[in-house]
Amino acid sequence: MDNSQHTRPLGCNYEAPTFGARYPDGSCYEGYMWDLDSCDEPGGPLRHGGDQPCPWCNTVEFIEWHGIPMSGNAHQRRTVRRRLVKKIKAWAEARSSFRPAGIAAATGSTHE
Repeated sequence: MDNSQHTRPLGCNYEAPTFGARYPDGSCYEGYMWDLDSCDEPGGPLRHGGDQPCPWCNTVEFIEWHGIPMSGNAHQRRTVRRRLVKKIKAWAEARSSFRPAGIAAATGSTHE
């Protein structure tokens, strides 16, 4: 059985202040943030980034990357992780200069 059928492709159009600027200087590509200021020419290759998970489409890895400690049994850790995912997605949406891909599906189901 092919496992790629069960995994969601990473990547969205999330852009936000990520690398120290007050303007959107980070962009998500395949689930990781890249520094938009790291290219030598407009449209050129980005040379810095790719190690920080995107808070919108790669949220669980974003939590792990930041080393947020979670204690308790498995049920308690899952509960904390679910709450963190919701908080981080809301934070990411508020910071983004564009509407991240998949936001309608993610928020539409909770407001019905």
